[in-house]
Amino acid sequence: MKISVLIAAYRAAPTIAQAIASVQAQSHANWELIVVEDGSDDGTAAIVRAVTSAGPQSVRYENLGVNRGVAATRNRLLQLARGDAVAFLDADDWWSRDHLHRGAMHLTVGAGLVVTGVRTFDLATQQTIGEFRPPGLLEIDPVGALFDESVIITSSCVLMSRATHVTTGEFDPAFRIGEDRDYWLRAAIAGAAVKIEPALTCHYAKHLGSSMGQTRLVAAQAVRFYEKHRTLAAVPAARRRRLLSHSLTNEARLLRTDEPGASARRLWRAWRLTPGNPFVVAQLTLSCARVIFKRRPAPDTPPASILFVADELGGQCRYSGIHQLARFLRGERSVHLIHTPDTRLRRLVGKAWSLLRRGPVRNQSQAFTELAATWALATSPLAAVHFLVGENHDPYLSLPPGKQPVIATLHMPASVRTTPPPRTGRVHTLVLLTARERDFYAGAWGSRQTVVIPHGVDTDFFQPGSDPVPPTPSILVVGRFLRDFPLTAATVLLVAARHPTWNFDFVVPGDAWHGPDLAAVRALPGVRWHDRVDDEALRRLYQNSTCHLTPFKDCTANNALVESLACGLPIVTTDRGGVRDYGGGTVYPLAAAHTPEALADLCERYAAEPAWRTDIAAASRTFAVQTLAWPVIARRYLALYAQIERAPHSPSALAA
Repeated sequence: MKISVLIAAYRAAPTIAQAIASVQAQSHANWELIVVEDGSDDGTAAIVRAVTSAGPQSVRYENLGVNRGVAATRNRLLQLARGDAVAFLDADDWWSRDHLHRGAMHLTVGAGLVVTGVRTFDLATQQTIGEFRPPGLLEIDPVGALFDESVIITSSCVLMSRATHVTTGEFDPAFRIGEDRDYWLRAAIAGAAVKIEPALTCHYAKHLGSSMGQTRLVAAQAVRFYEKHRTLAAVPAARRRRLLSHSLTNEARLLRTDEPGASARRLWRAWRLTPGNPFVVAQLTLSCARVIFKRRPAPDTPPASILFVADELGGQCRYSGIHQLARFLRGERSVHLIHTPDTRLRRLVGKAWSLLRRGPVRNQSQAFTELAATWALATSPLAAVHFLVGENHDPYLSLPPGKQPVIATLHMPASVRTTPPPRTGRVHTLVLLTARERDFYAGAWGSRQTVVIPHGVDTDFFQPGSDPVPPTPSILVVGRFLRDFPLTAATVLLVAARHPTWNFDFVVPGDAWHGPDLAAVRALPGVRWHDRVDDEALRRLYQNSTCHLTPFKDCTANNALVESLACGLPIVTTDRGGVRDYGGGTVYPLAAAHTPEALADLCERYAAEPAWRTDIAAASRTFAVQTLAWPVIARRYLALYAQIERAPHSPSALAA
C-alpha cells in the first residue's frame, strides 16, 4: 500500500525538518511526501529540498503564493496525492517509527479512517503534556461521537483511504480552524469505517498560552460547525438543538464585554433553541443589561467592527453565489455578520416594521433585515454597515444619513433599472462589480465614493478536473439572467448543422428551457437539458466541456462566468456588459461580432486547436486564482472597511 504523506506548511522553517525526518524513518517505506506551503516564504522550501534530496521516495513541494488557509492547503494536498491512502502530518508534529505501518494494517482490512493515539508535548520545551487515546465510541458510533465533541484532537493522527477521500470530497474553506472535525464527520456520514489504533504513534505539538482572540475564533467556528450540521438526521433533533444552543451561549459569553448587542442576539437564538434552559435565560439577562447600562465610548474612540449584512439570494448553492463572501469574512475580528434567511416570521415582523414606516411593498424579509441592522447599529459599537446586495435595500439607502456610514454592493447593470437612483441618501461607499458602471452610479444615494471589487469565486471547489476533456466536443450553456437566448439558440443551430455529433449541455431553469427562445434547439439530438443540478454536478460539466457559450444582453458579473474561469473552461462570448473586467479580450478572446457566425467560429477553434485551448484554460484558471478567489476579494473588502473606519463618522460629515 502506497501512502501519500501530506504536510500543510505555514512559516514552518523551525519545525518541518523534524517532521520530515520522522517520515523518512518510517518502517513502512512505500510512501510519497507532498508539502504545500500556504503562501509563506521563510526558507521552508530550501529545508524541504535539503532534507529530502538523498531519499528514494517521491517528494513534491508547492507554494500557493498567497495565504489561503489550512483548508485550501489541504485540498491542494489531496489533489496532488496519488497513493492508495493519505496520512496527514502538521509541520510541527512528528510520528513514531511504526505510525504508517500500524495505520496501513487497519486500512488493508477495510478501514476508511484510522485514528491513532496521541502524545501531546510543549513545543517550546519538548516536555510531555499528556496522552490521549480516542474513545471507543468513535468506532461504534462515529457520527454521534464526532458531532458531540472534537474527539480527534489533531489531523496528524489520522490516516484515510483514497476511497474515503473521494467519497467525502474537500475540506470546507469556510472554516478557519476546525475544518478537520467537519471533514471527519462528513466522512463518517458518508459511511467510512473508523478504526482506532491505541498506540501513541502521533506526537502533537501544543502552543501554550493562546490568546482571547483565538478563543473567540474557536467559539465562532464551533457555532458554524453546529449550524452547518443542524439538520443532520443521524443525530436526534433535541441533541442538535442543545449543542447549537450551547455553542451560541459560549460565544455570547466571550462577546459580552466588547459586543453586548451581538452577545444578546446569540443568546436570543440559544433561548429559542432551548427555551427551558435557565442558564441561557440568565446569560441573556446579563447581556441585555450590559446593552442597557454599558458606558458609551468616548467620541474619539474608534468603533469596533463593520456590520456585514449577508443578503442570501434565492438560487444560490453551497459553493456558489455572492453570499459566499460571508464564509471568508466569518471569524474576522473586524466584521460582525447578520444572516438573512427568508422565513415567514421575518416577513411578518418586516411587514409590521414597513407599515410603521410607511415603506413600499416588497419582500418584507428585507425590511426585517434593515430592522435587525438598525438594532445592531444602535446597540453595538460598529463603524459602518455593509449591505451585500444593495438593490434589496433601496428604501433604506434613500433615508437621510445616520451615525454610521453605509456601504452597498450593487450587482445589476444600469440597464435593468427603470428609474435612475436618487442623488441623496445615506450611502458612503458604493461597491460595483465592473468599472463600466462607475459613471452611472457616481453620487447615487448620496455616495461619497465608488469602488470596484469584482465578484469572487471559490477556486478551491471550482477547479479544473484531473481527467482529459472528452474527445467529442461539448458546448455548455449555463444560467438565464440577461442571457441572449435567441443568439445562443442561433449559434447552437449553426454549430449543430456543421457538426452533427457534437453535444450541447443546457443548465437553465425550466421556464427558460420551455420558453420560445430555445424552442428550436430542444429537438436537436445532441442537446441535453439539466434541471436543478447541484454544485458537484455543475462542476463536472465545467470540467468536461469544450467551452462555455454565454452571449449576454448586458451584465456586470455572474456566477457561471467566474466559475468557468476557475475551472479553466474557455468562455465564448461577445463584448457586452462587464466581461472585460473578468478577462474578456485579455485572458480569453472575445467573439469578433455579436453574431452566431462569430460565436460558432470561436467554439470550433477551441475544438480544433487543443493546445491553444489548453493555454486559454490555464490562463483563465490563473486569472481566477490571482484575481477572483474569495480570499483575495475578502482582503479587498477588509482594506475598504479599514479605510472607512478611519473616515469621519458624523451624519454631517457624511452628508457633506
